[in-house]
Amino acid sequence: MKLTFAEHLRDFRIEKKMSLRELADLLGVSHTLIGLIETNKRRASSKFIRKFAKYSEKDLKLLEFIANPMPLSYKQSIYESEGAPDFLKENWIDETADGKDNIDEICLALFQEIDTRTTLEDRIYYRRLIKDLEKMVSRPVIQSWATFYSAVLTNLEIGPEVALRSFQDLYTTLTSDSYLQDAVHLRLQACFRMGEMSRDIKLYEQAIQYFLEAKKISDSINNDEGKANSYYLIGDTYRTMQDREQAIQYWQEGIAIEGPHQHLRAKLLAALGSLYKDLGRYAEAIDTLKGSARLWKLRAVNDSYNLAATHHEISSIFYLQGDYDTALDYVRRSLIIFTRLEAEAQHSGVSLDLAKSRLLKSAIFTNNNQLERATNNLVAIIQDYHRLTSINLNEANQMMREAHELLGLVYEKTSRWNDAEDIYKKIVQYPDANGTNSVGIRVRVFINLHQLYNKRDRKADAISMLLRADALVSESDLSDPIIAPTLIELNLLKGNIAFDQGNTQEGVKYHLEACELSRKTEASNLIEKAFSSIGNRIQQLYSDGSEVFAQALYNTVISWVREHNLEVLAIEVSKHQHLFN
Repeated sequence: MKLTFAEHLRDFRIEKKMSLRELADLLGVSHTLIGLIETNKRRASSKFIRKFAKYSEKDLKLLEFIANPMPLSYKQSIYESEGAPDFLKENWIDETADGKDNIDEICLALFQEIDTRTTLEDRIYYRRLIKDLEKMVSRPVIQSWATFYSAVLTNLEIGPEVALRSFQDLYTTLTSDSYLQDAVHLRLQACFRMGEMSRDIKLYEQAIQYFLEAKKISDSINNDEGKANSYYLIGDTYRTMQDREQAIQYWQEGIAIEGPHQHLRAKLLAALGSLYKDLGRYAEAIDTLKGSARLWKLRAVNDSYNLAATHHEISSIFYLQGDYDTALDYVRRSLIIFTRLEAEAQHSGVSLDLAKSRLLKSAIFTNNNQLERATNNLVAIIQDYHRLTSINLNEANQMMREAHELLGLVYEKTSRWNDAEDIYKKIVQYPDANGTNSVGIRVRVFINLHQLYNKRDRKADAISMLLRADALVSESDLSDPIIAPTLIELNLLKGNIAFDQGNTQEGVKYHLEACELSRKTEASNLIEKAFSSIGNRIQQLYSDGSEVFAQALYNTVISWVREHNLEVLAIEVSKHQHLFN
């Protein structure tokens, strides 16, 4: 049994030695339409399926099901009968290839949309289908697949803790019962699910062990795609654990595998490129993400959603590098695709992605001094808040915080000081829905107000904002990677204030703390940003006649740089050596 209608169509043409045009003439349709259906760029209509079933002498209901896993007519037949339609039952017996049952392929085809179909009607459909499969006592592998998908539904309806136990019980049965020893593909899928459930409940080491077992099974059956997927999931788990070196290693090994489908290679490249971006390795990130984008465009992959997401990621890197023209080019590409997908309602949550790309475009306009366009975009995003919260509250709040911060910067640039102050204060109205970043959000607000008051020469108020920010930070926050960039900036600002007040020791201390925090993030862009700020401070102190302060800061930081072998990243500091010769 083929998994897709397109495969049936291609196989029929090959079997009959027909060209696209010959089959098109036979069915009375355009050859372009058949080409689009064969490359999965257009769904086959019911009328087309009926015509093809007639001329190919294939089972109409089977073709309808493959072309659309859950057409209304099929659902109705489930509800109106005691069991599954006859054509399904016949396929369990009749579908063979080289003497082996295609049970795995059939089950995967039946349930291929189970994770994304969430309505009550869909759940009823799946539960009834599972119940029918469980009745097939003479086919233990089919019964085991029913148990597998029952656990999948349990995860969707109740949660991963209960579902994990169901998967573990199933896996024990699969590995201990002799009549299930050949159900290797089912064992592989169970390992993937157990790993994902373990990761969902933060049992990361256990998750990795399940993914490694999946890799072992994939090796035993020469399944390169399963092996590459194992590498992807292991790397993704290590990234969640903040072990970036291991994540990179596994993703690179997954990419090196020749066999897997290009969609999986694109996914691995996208993940690796995103991690390179987080580490500040921008050139590698752009090259890797461009490789991913090329694969998303392939006819065999044709994944518009992920192509748009990759364009967005590339744009964000050019934005961080200050290349606003190229950033704008890529974000416009993502906006075109996301807008089309939203209109076609082809992907859940695409409205959030569209809003994120609009927010990135607004950031580009803000930093490129296209302030009127930035204002219009940001106001529109903020006004869309309530619609976005209905999709994902946490993501919506995150976007609101970023939008308010950008709008505050726009108001500063246009000397609307009171408006800027008001908009910064509103940021706290959009908390982290998970409650994990409340300190970082409030510290960010105080930093924005500190910089605003500094520009208005309200020195006492500016210092007060930093003191209030500092009072929020506890020892445990220093090891939180989420708020690390904010705390690095806070320490640099505290160091600058200390120098302004003539306190050399405190000034050096805070700058060193910023260096240490940036080093622990392993993100070269944050380290370079800290060094750039320190270099600017050295030059300013020297120019203001505070040569002793400047040299004290330079000597201490350079000594720390050499201790940690960071000379390559510290050019913005070392270039000031000539001041003290």
